[in-house]
Amino acid sequence: PGGKLLAMGMGLAVGTPLGILGILASSRSLFLVAAGLALFLYSFNFSCSGPQIYEVTPPAFRATSQALFLFLTHYLGNLPSAPIIGWLSDVGYDLRAGMIVLAAVGIPAAVLMLWGARFAGMDVQIVGDITE
Repeated sequence: PGGKLLAMGMGLAVGTPLGILGILASSRSLFLVAAGLALFLYSFNFSCSGPQIYEVTPPAFRATSQALFLFLTHYLGNLPSAPIIGWLSDVGYDLRAGMIVLAAVGIPAAVLMLWGARFAGMDVQIVGDITE
């Protein structure tokens, strides 16, 4: 049951350094390879999150849980990211520094997902007990 969180965490753990490498790349070919691999690995997050939420949520709350996850992901991630990058760029750092700061958020997220994978089986069992 924790395999989805494990895939998500590993995708972020490996994808984040590749993303940072892509941001720092001085050649187009290195950028394309690093950024392409990072985006591929980051895609594990959304492809695994839906089924993971489904497994650990009682049936009556599954749609709400999915909607809340998507809303919070965009509200806490996509919404503030551009202003934060712009602010870091304006206060004396360059655009790359701002992008690296935000990319680095993938590391603590990966750690949390890898840690949470240990408890996914127990959560699935609890939900199974509730729905029986």
